[in-house]
Formats: sequence, structure tokens, C-alpha cells
Amino acid sequence: MKHLLYLIIIFVLVCMFGCSDRRATYVLNHADSLLSTHPDTVLVMLDSLRAERSSDMSRRQKMRLELLRADAQNKAFVNFTTDSVMREVTAYYDAHGTAQERMRAHYLLGCTYRDMGDAPRALECYHDAIDKADTTSADCDYKLLSRVYGQMAVLFQDAYLPYNQIEQLKNSYHYALKAKDTLGAICSYDYMGSAYYLLDNYDSCIIINEKSSYLFAKHGYKIQSARSLGLLSSVYVDKNDLNNAKRCIETYEREGGVFDQYGNIEKGREIFYYNKGMYLLSCNKLDSAEYYFRKTLSSGVDKNNRVAGCNGLIELYRKLGNNDSIAKYSNMCQSLYASINKDIMSQTLPKMQSMYDYNRFKQSAEKKRREAERYRNMIIIGGILSLAIISAIIYVVIRNKRRAQDEFTALNTRYFDTLTKYNQSVKDLSMLQNDTDKYRNQKEKETEALRQTLAAYTKEDAEQAKWDAEQYMLHCDIVNELHCLADRGMPASVSNWSALTGLTSQHLVKFHQHLSAPQYALSEREIIVCILIKLKFMPSEMAILFDCSKQIITNIRTSINHKLFNQEGTKTLDYNLKSL
Repeated sequence: MKHLLYLIIIFVLVCMFGCSDRRATYVLNHADSLLSTHPDTVLVMLDSLRAERSSDMSRRQKMRLELLRADAQNKAFVNFTTDSVMREVTAYYDAHGTAQERMRAHYLLGCTYRDMGDAPRALECYHDAIDKADTTSADCDYKLLSRVYGQMAVLFQDAYLPYNQIEQLKNSYHYALKAKDTLGAICSYDYMGSAYYLLDNYDSCIIINEKSSYLFAKHGYKIQSARSLGLLSSVYVDKNDLNNAKRCIETYEREGGVFDQYGNIEKGREIFYYNKGMYLLSCNKLDSAEYYFRKTLSSGVDKNNRVAGCNGLIELYRKLGNNDSIAKYSNMCQSLYASINKDIMSQTLPKMQSMYDYNRFKQSAEKKRREAERYRNMIIIGGILSLAIISAIIYVVIRNKRRAQDEFTALNTRYFDTLTKYNQSVKDLSMLQNDTDKYRNQKEKETEALRQTLAAYTKEDAEQAKWDAEQYMLHCDIVNELHCLADRGMPASVSNWSALTGLTSQHLVKFHQHLSAPQYALSEREIIVCILIKLKFMPSEMAILFDCSKQIITNIRTSINHKLFNQEGTKTLDYNLKSL
């Protein structure tokens, strides 16, 4: 009834909208929203859209339609038979899609190869899907990423590689938790139990399946909780823990939802008959055990189930001491094993051929990639060389042009200077002839201006001498020695201070005289602090050299600033002293 309702919705949508771009986008968005819950309906919807309006759709809409259709087909368990469409879709999204769309396309291409029996290519596509995922993005589809790892685990399970299977299931569990997909996370954890069972690690199998059964029940998944205990019935029998075996069997039968009204288990789960038979055999309920062993032997065409049934009957008749029946079922078991080995070989050879063809394809593709990369490198190198030659030519042309321009500018400058001097000479001659007094006054003004300029030069020479003296003091031996003492944390001696003040009085005469003036009444320590400030010593160095605290140095600096410049505090002291 619900399926019919969605078909009616589809019909209404088709009637409401024309063949416009907006109509196609609306249908695609609606299909995407139904994908997780009603994949069958989405298949019908998209097939109808593709049949009726594909010619009116843009390329992006067509690619999105095929991507959604492939996703619906995968969720509806409809096997893929060709990879042509998904290869085109994947190539499109690799060029034009987001990281999430690229991951989804490669995942579905892997599902296509999975259904076509090409496990190596399926595994490669799953790896590509993982590489395309942007796990740093806030909108990363962690649920899809979890499914990718889950599908990789299935491939490793089919190849009997339990260690690889466990690794991928751990990744699937991790990303399911990140996606807040509780059911997916518990399922990934639960599937690890079967991998540990293949490794004969029964303790880990028990821990995992008991916990997953508890988690399923805790979150309301009662059927999954019961089914998780199905595998443990066999494990507990092997460990001779019959009480727990009974608990698992009864829960599985009562709540697992796998039996019909006649007590027959659903197809594919017949091995449970063997597990229950082994439990009954361990409880010495031989008639009941034989019933379930024979039911295992006769159920379906799965040779593995028939082998299990034969083994169960062999154990039963060994307990009864019936050697004829033991021989009968041993021969039957041997024949079944031979048939199973033959089937395995027939299944393995095509896979080996597929792997061989795939490896040849990869080698050929790698060879072509290397050739393309070599040609690309040659083009890049050629381009760089061409660019270098062109750049050199342009540089030479610009340099010659600039040199010619500089020569022309210099010629113009010399001409202009000569012309200016000529005009001035003509003007001077005219003034000399016309107005001697006026000319004399002008020359007197010019002489005064030149005298002031010379005075300024003389002042600059004095400033230069002062600067040279300060530079000498900054780099003299006693100053370097004081810095070294401070660096080693050692105080200065009296001889050090005497040498410093003596050198200051010789090279910074005015500065020393100013500090020693009686009206300022500076102490000897205050004079030395002034000299150290002038020579760019830090307060921390002064404290070490005077063997006192930084607070004492601060107090001395405050006193100096007040005595010399009548200013409070220490902020202006350095500037004031350096200006002396």
C-alpha cells in the first residue's frame, strides 16, 4: 500500500511539472530524500524521469540521475551488470564534483565491480573513494565512509583474510561513530566476531558478540541482538559451556525472526541446525541430535552444510559405536570435500585470471602514465628554457635602452648646467656694467649666506666629533669588560669604575663636566650610573655590576632625573642624558 502511495506521488509530480530544468531538479532532490528508506520507489521514479525527459536535462542533471540511480540500485540489492555508466559518472564527478560526490561515485563504481566479480578493481575503487573523502570538512559523509570500509571488509571476508577484515571493520566502526550511526557502528563491531571465529580466537569472539548483543538490545534492536548470539551457540558448545549454549540457542530461536510458522529456518542459515545438533549431542539427547544433523544434511544444496551434517552424524555414530554408519558418512564427507575443493578451484581460477588481466592493465596504464609524464616534463623544461631565453633577450634590450636613456639624460644635464652658467655670466656682466652698488650689495648678501653655511658645517663637524667619541666609548675595552662581568653575574671592582670615569673625562669632556658641576650635587655612584646609561647599559646589568637590586637602580635613576633635569620618574632620563 505504501509502495502504491509513492507511485501515485511520482505520477502527480510528472503531471505537475513540464520538461523544464526546475522540474528535473525537483524530482532529483525528492529522489535523493527517499533514497535511504525507499530505494525501490526511487528506481521507478528515476527510470521514469530518464525515459521521458533525459533529452531536456543538462549534463550535470543526467550525471546526478545516474549517480542516484546507481545508489538506489545498490540499496535495493539489484546487481550491476556493466560498468560503462558508472565509469562515465565517476569521470564526470572527478572533474566537476565535490569531495563528497567524488567519494560516492568511486564507492558505487566499486560496488559495480563487486557485483561483476572483479574483486581487485572493486578494492581499488574503494581505496579511491577513501582518498577522495575530505575528513577535515564539516559536512564529510562519515556514514558513507563507514560503508566503504564495510564493503572492503566483505571482500576480505570472501577472500578468507580475517586480519584484513578486522582492520577494515575497525575503520568502519570508527567512522560510523563519527556519523552518529549507532546501528552501523554496532553492526561493524558485531561482524568482527565472525572474523575472530575464523582465527579460532573464541575468547575474543565471545567478548565481541556478547557485547554487541547487549548493545543491540540496549538501543532497541531486539532481532539483531538475538541473531548476534547465533554464532556463539557453536562457540559455547566447543568450549563445553552448555548453559550459555542453551541460552544462545533459545534466544536465537525465540527472538531472531529467522524461522517460519513451520519451524524452518530461512535460506542461508541452515548451519544453525548443525550447531543445535552438536549441543543436543553434548547433552546426550541422541535422537534429537540425529534429527537436526539429518536436517542439516538434507537442507538445500550448500555442500558446506551437508559436510557439517555428515560430521555431526559421524560424531553421533561414534558415540553409538556404529562403525558401518561411521564409514558410510565418512565416505560421503570425503566425496563432498572433493567436490568443494573442485568448486573452489573453479571459482579461484577466474579470479586469478581477473587479477592477472587487471595487473596487466595496471602495468600498461602505468607505462602510459610514465610516458605522458616524461613528455610533460620535456614540455615544461622546453618552456622554461624558452622563457629564460626570451627573458634574457628582453633584459638585454631594456638594459641597452636604459643605458642610452641615461647617456641622453647626462648630456641634457651638462647642456643645461652650461646654459645656466652662461646666462648667469651674461647677467653678472650686465649688472656690473649698469649698477655697481647694487651688484656689491647682492654679493655681500651672498657672502653672508655662505658664511652662515660654513658655520653650519663647522657645527656639524663638532657634532660628528661628539658622535665619534661616543662610538669609541661604546666599543672600548673597559665597556666590553663591564658587559662581560654583567653577563657572568659578577660585580665590578673599584678599579673598573675608576677606569670608566677616567676614560669618560678624556673623551666625553663636556658630558663629564656637566655631571660634575657642583650645583647638581651628584654622588660618585650617580655619576657612574649616568655614564652607564650614556653607554647603553641596561638596568639589569647595572644591578649586577653594583651588586644591588633593580629597585635600588630605579631609585638612583629617579634621583638623577630630579637633580639634573628637575623631572620626576625615570621615563625621560635616558633621552635627557643622551642629549647632553
